[in-house]
Amino acid sequence: LYIEYAQTNEGKRDELLNSAKDFIMSAVNGIRDLSKSLSPPSLGEVGLIVALEELFDSIREVRKYTFHTDWKDVDEEMVSEKLKLTIFRIVQEQLNNIMKHAKAKNVWVKIKLQNQRLLISVKDDGKGFNMIDKSKGVGLKNISSRAGLHNGAMQMQSEPGKGCELKVSFSL
Repeated sequence: LYIEYAQTNEGKRDELLNSAKDFIMSAVNGIRDLSKSLSPPSLGEVGLIVALEELFDSIREVRKYTFHTDWKDVDEEMVSEKLKLTIFRIVQEQLNNIMKHAKAKNVWVKIKLQNQRLLISVKDDGKGFNMIDKSKGVGLKNISSRAGLHNGAMQMQSEPGKGCELKVSFSL
């Protein structure tokens, strides 16, 4: 539209072309960011923990969250590449839920090995919700089905005013 007007309006041509360029660059950057978020990270190259840290960094750029992580005892060699990607997508989906609904300031992500099980927890200090009234949204269904693909189990705990915690466990 701006380019079209620039062709017919000599007096404002430079201004219109600069505006068009800015809009195009904004669209390109938006598509690039969307593409990055949709394409699976190369977990084999960087590992699950590094990929999660990069995800947190990208969220910090646009939202003011404090991330608290606990995964120091996780040996990624014990986790298959497919399960790593599933874990990444589950955490990513829950972070999207938090950003859309929770109005949180803090997010805790914990991954630990215990008794041949891999346990993942994503917790926030947001507004929470009544579990009885809340129907499963698409995001939670995605998380549950992703967990199910690897014989995992999902639990959700929340109360109004007390945040929310997603727990997922997998047998190794």
